[in-house]
Amino acid sequence: MDKKIKNLGKFYKIHIFILTVIIFCIPSRLLAQENSDKTTAAGFSTTKTSASQKSGAKQNIQMDAFSKEAVKGFADELYLQGFFDEAASEYRRFLFISNDFTPQNTENIEAISSLCSIYRLQNNKTGSQWLFNNFFKITSLPLQEQLVKLYSQLTFKERNSQDFSTLFTTAKPFIKDFSQELQFLLPFSTKILSQDINGAQKICREFSDNIEKSSLTKEIMNENLTKLINQCNSYKTKSPGLALFLSSIFPGAGRWYTGSLRGGFSSFIYVGSFTAGTVYSAIKFGWQDWRPYTFGTVAVCFYAAELYGAYKSAQRYNQYLYNAICEQTDAVYEEIY
Repeated sequence: MDKKIKNLGKFYKIHIFILTVIIFCIPSRLLAQENSDKTTAAGFSTTKTSASQKSGAKQNIQMDAFSKEAVKGFADELYLQGFFDEAASEYRRFLFISNDFTPQNTENIEAISSLCSIYRLQNNKTGSQWLFNNFFKITSLPLQEQLVKLYSQLTFKERNSQDFSTLFTTAKPFIKDFSQELQFLLPFSTKILSQDINGAQKICREFSDNIEKSSLTKEIMNENLTKLINQCNSYKTKSPGLALFLSSIFPGAGRWYTGSLRGGFSSFIYVGSFTAGTVYSAIKFGWQDWRPYTFGTVAVCFYAAELYGAYKSAQRYNQYLYNAICEQTDAVYEEIY
């Protein structure tokens, strides 16, 4: 009986222990789970907020990267590092998003000036033409003069008469505000490219007269400009027709007329020798022999070659003078830029 009572007491103690564990453990487990859910939710919310902030910051960075100031600064850095193609692209993009070209807006003026320097280094006539066509009339001095200098220099270097004539027509209303060298070079270059030498000489005489009348303008007469004016004033062409006529009368005379002394002497020797051979063989062997006809045929060939050579010699002489004036004009453009 006592043993049963003891076993029953142990049974109740075990059940009481189990109930106690259930009562105290389950609520704490639920509370921990609830706290964990709250922490996860808070973490997700924080992560979401952080991601939103990062997205906004990234968007601000992108907005700043495409701002005028950022584009200009990037272009300047590329220019200083020597990446001229990339710098030119960024400068053009900067000018595209800008619309203020007043003298007070130094950033736009600096961008155009930097583009001028790049296109001059690259001899990029197309780029200089784009600058001139888009910004010449909406800018002011001294940037206008810089655009004209660049475009006129590269256009003249190409010997493009049509484009230079268009340039001069556009810039003519503003020419009185340019430097005296440019006031002389623009109409002078137009005449030279159209091969109107008389018109170019007239411009040189007028410019020289203005220089003599004014003591201030004598300072601009540098060595290259003085040499150019002297070349133009002393420009005298040789007539190809006259050279041909002289050589037809006296072989070699047409080449001597154009200054080709050695060529004229050689032609005289060849034509004269075979002509003399023709006469001598005809007297000695008669016209029935083959020798007079052989020497005569060779003499006629040399005579015809001399006529053609005299004509071309005059043309080459004239072209040499023209090229010399063009090259000297290039030197003046290079010096005044």
